[in-house]
Amino acid sequence: MHNDPISDLIALIDPRMIVTSALVAGGDWAVRCPAPDGLKFVAMLQGSAWVYSDETPALPLEGGDVLLLNGTLPFVLAGNLAATPLDASEVFTDAGSGIGKIGTSTGVRMIGGHVALDRNRGHLLIDILPAAIKLGRDRSAAAGVRAMIRRLDAEVREGRIGGGGAIGQLAQLIILDVLRYHLEETGEGAVGWLRGVTDQRIGPAIKHLHDRPEHGWHVEELARLTGMSRTAFSQRFKAITGIPPVAYLTKWRMHLAEQKLAGGARVAQVAHALGYASEAAFSQAFKRERGLPPSSIAEQSSSAVETAGFDRNAGRGAALFASAGSKALAAEDLQ
Repeated sequence: MHNDPISDLIALIDPRMIVTSALVAGGDWAVRCPAPDGLKFVAMLQGSAWVYSDETPALPLEGGDVLLLNGTLPFVLAGNLAATPLDASEVFTDAGSGIGKIGTSTGVRMIGGHVALDRNRGHLLIDILPAAIKLGRDRSAAAGVRAMIRRLDAEVREGRIGGGGAIGQLAQLIILDVLRYHLEETGEGAVGWLRGVTDQRIGPAIKHLHDRPEHGWHVEELARLTGMSRTAFSQRFKAITGIPPVAYLTKWRMHLAEQKLAGGARVAQVAHALGYASEAAFSQAFKRERGLPPSSIAEQSSSAVETAGFDRNAGRGAALFASAGSKALAAEDLQ
């Protein structure tokens, strides 16, 4: 059974580290957080708030909404846009509590999850997402993501048998649901390969490239599979994805190669698996595309991810949503 290109992407970016915690706030409050260094989910459980950055307008959040941040910008969560933000390090001073509290009351409750992505390939997702995606509480996707974030919190904190597998699957499901929502909302407005995947004419060709990356694809063959002329196919493919079909195939092969090499495969094995006539031909293509020889990838630890959290300098206790391993949140903070 073949995967679709979006499933292929999720497998490549390897979402596998979750950090969850809660924020309880009220009155005139605001907290400034560094860029998450990964994907950040915020589920508003109660009350209302605003989220904004220096480069984006304020976005209102109501109880039941779910927010996805692509991790590229520092941001502020606030109950009052006029409030002077405190640094996250001042709000989360106890790494063990799992709950940050700010303001003069407890009318606002939210829970968040941080998904760390593969350090080499996470940009494949980050680059196609806007800085923030809001799933309104009236959307079915919001309810599903909100439920999964709560489940993530339980899995991370309780440390049950099989929790690692559950956490990885939940992270992938959250990303998939957000991508589905984003595609439904943007349609023609999607960018790059994501728009290509959903295009009725180009999408089937991209699926063929993903299903059989080792095949020696030619533009004429791909055009024939889509029922288009060679010229029309090439023009449409580049107009939608930003690159020609053969260049897309090369880039996809190199992403797969990085994954295989980081997993311990030998260069010769990878070359053969991806359809190259020789190890030398593959090595040349890889260095031309990546700027370094494939042998160097095997020396790196692609499984290593940077410490998750919003403020690496202040330590885990200063993360907006504190680190895994802290005690379970009180039930009333998750209602």
